[in-house]
Amino acid sequence: MFFAKKIVRATNGIVDLVTTTGSRISVGDGVLPELLLDHTTCSLGRLGQILLRVIERRLERLGLRARHVGVLMALRDHGALSQQELGALLRIDPATMVATLNDLEARKLVRREPDARDRRRHAVKLSTAGTWTLAEAEEVLDCVEDDVLVLLPPRQQRALDQAIRILAQSQELADFARSDADQS
Repeated sequence: MFFAKKIVRATNGIVDLVTTTGSRISVGDGVLPELLLDHTTCSLGRLGQILLRVIERRLERLGLRARHVGVLMALRDHGALSQQELGALLRIDPATMVATLNDLEARKLVRREPDARDRRRHAVKLSTAGTWTLAEAEEVLDCVEDDVLVLLPPRQQRALDQAIRILAQSQELADFARSDADQS
């Protein structure tokens, strides 16, 4: 049976759904309802979306988005890279990479220069202003991390960090993600 719903913000700040029959469905206090916690991968995906929104909001004061920070970090850690190398490294599609670099170049946080290895390409380099801005952005990221991880005891923080690193660096997961993307 389909019920039209409207969202009502209760006085205590908890969001409830009210159906047309007047029955109340409590959404709860957490960021995810219990029913989504039965599938770890769904929970990770949703938490990732929520945290990305928090990060994006906090980076706004610097005029940055998460993808901008990723590019700046890659250039700091790897030195000059071509647009294609940056896109492959960060798993950013070419159109988004061009737009991201245009944003960063307009703010003089990166420079595009002829690539010494291949004159047909441009190497993207981190500017001094980009280095300073990246330091500020990493302070923002550290604060978000502190705000989130304070909810876990130190042992669980380390375990979470280890588990995420194992998954993020897994060749098997990378192959699975690529084959899944190829099928769609």
